[in-house]
Amino acid sequence: MKVVPLWVLHAVAVLMRPFHRPLARLAALAVWQDTADMRLAPARTLAQDPVRLTSLREIAEWTSAQGTLQVDPARA
Repeated sequence: MKVVPLWVLHAVAVLMRPFHRPLARLAALAVWQDTADMRLAPARTLAQDPVRLTSLREIAEWTSAQGTLQVDPARA
């Protein structure tokens, strides 16, 4: 795996814009992906769109009741 330094991506995004716009946009996207805050904020999301979260146990029990998954109660 090779790693391209962030400053190189930024330079490509700026310098290639007049010559190869798709490459410049890809480099700009790579810069954004490397620097954007992508942390999950469930409290804020749930405040905007309140839903009841389903636990993994509930999903396993429902799937088991459907007969598509066998759950060992001792391990659940």
